[in-house]
Amino acid sequence: MALAPDDVAAQHDLGLALVGDGRLMEAAHAFRQVLAVQPDNATALVNLAHISYALGEKEDARAMLTEVVDRDPANTPARRSLIEMLRALGDVEAALTLVREASRQLPKDVLTVVDLAELQLAVGGFDGAVAAYQRLREIDESHEIYAWHGMIEVEIRRERWRRALDLAIETTRLDRHTLTTELLAYVAARLFGEGDRPGYTWEDLQAHLAAERAEHRRMHSEALAW
Repeated sequence: MALAPDDVAAQHDLGLALVGDGRLMEAAHAFRQVLAVQPDNATALVNLAHISYALGEKEDARAMLTEVVDRDPANTPARRSLIEMLRALGDVEAALTLVREASRQLPKDVLTVVDLAELQLAVGGFDGAVAAYQRLREIDESHEIYAWHGMIEVEIRRERWRRALDLAIETTRLDRHTLTTELLAYVAARLFGEGDRPGYTWEDLQAHLAAERAEHRRMHSEALAW
């Protein structure tokens, strides 16, 4: 039995089911049916944006999420989706602008502060990145090791080796294993020389830091809109 085009709830549920089956084109059609009846339905538009991005229609997806966020700046899931999409598209400055706005509204939201720190670091805003990591320590105390590692990375990137060493030593009070000791060894080698054993490369540490950031984000990430 065919669904009525104006049955919003049924079309929405159909869209979700089709997404689950990987039938994205048909799912997109279902969400467009919802929007034909309710043009301001933010959930349907966000879902359609995700589908469009998955289908390679990236600029269309960006425009849809931008429309949702412009219409309702308090729609946190949509704004987070747009930030992630902008990052994936390489538009770091646009993502950072959104994150700065979000951080003023949600100063204790962990993912927002994580985004703020990482994006500031990406554009060379080292002081802003340090400030964000310091805030992260305060609002995410149970995972503060990630913020400490972020602050060490900032000092490495701006080649303030003595400050990086002080931070790495202080971080050992929380963690004496894996990445902390790798960072400490790397910074010490920059200051005092490699010694007889080959040390860690910056490329190695960047990969380890990226993996740690991804894990931290995963722990805090909200469910996707669909």
